[in-house]
Amino acid sequence: MSAPESHSVQVKTQAIAPEYLEAYAEQDALAGRPNPRFKQSSIYCSRYLAIRAELVGPDQFSDAEWDLTLF
Repeated sequence: MSAPESHSVQVKTQAIAPEYLEAYAEQDALAGRPNPRFKQSSIYCSRYLAIRAELVGPDQFSDAEWDLTLF
């Protein structure tokens, strides 16, 4: 038996807690792969770029990482 459609839509639109976004950003930054799913989140982008800048410096940012500076 499947859930009513209104319930599934509600689950998809819930926000992700800021502490989870920061944790995702930290893990992605350590791996050097930004997640495009979160590229419009200022919390994610700020934390990701801060970690990457410490690790490799802005001169070594990839194109995908530079895209995050727009948000």
